[in-house]
Amino acid sequence: MIMRDYMIWLILCLISGLFYHLGGLGADGKKKYKWAPAWLFNRQWRLSGCSAIFLIALGLPLTRHPWIYLITFIATLGALAEYWKKGVDMKAKHWFFHGLAIGLASIPLAWIGLHWWLIIARAIVLGLLMMWISERTKSAWLEECTRGFLIPATIILLRF
Repeated sequence: MIMRDYMIWLILCLISGLFYHLGGLGADGKKKYKWAPAWLFNRQWRLSGCSAIFLIALGLPLTRHPWIYLITFIATLGALAEYWKKGVDMKAKHWFFHGLAIGLASIPLAWIGLHWWLIIARAIVLGLLMMWISERTKSAWLEECTRGFLIPATIILLRF
């Protein structure tokens, strides 16, 4: 049972990484991946796909307070759309703020029982990991897939 849950979680993390990368390619994606359908490169796959995968991977019952999940979905979608490049002088800083904002978008989940301090800790870790991977890799494919993978992968920090 537990092994199955971890396999599902890992598959969701991989799908999120794929959505993050392919959704960020736009029109260039069709040129790069000629075999893939054009709709796969729509930016909405990154924004709504990664947001939905995060909530699915969280595995909380959606029937209790659906409006909290809707608020979290919209906040995560907005955080994914923002890259914090304006007024930030270093590339690493804007990736830190990008990850931090995605993590902080989960704050509404504190109203349904998740500890707010774990949500903030996850946001900081998510920001640091996104900054670290962006500084350490030269491959845009690996960098984007990893950032998308980290969004649901860091859910494990909320389970303490």
